[in-house]
Amino acid sequence: MDSQNGSGELLEAHSENHHLKNTINALRDELVNMRYEKEEAVQKDFGTANDELSSLKIRRSLSANAGIDHT
Repeated sequence: MDSQNGSGELLEAHSENHHLKNTINALRDELVNMRYEKEEAVQKDFGTANDELSSLKIRRSLSANAGIDHT
């Protein structure tokens, strides 16, 4: 009966180990997705900032050509 108890504990430990590995993989995947989403948001913000900067440069250039001083 002792060997059956040992086998049951081994099976339970193996099952718990499998569950923990699945949990670790799921958490790792979630972190990768979060990192990707954050990087995507940063790239979007840089794009928006560059668009705004270009727009301001164009306005400044047009104003300078029209003789308007914005300084």
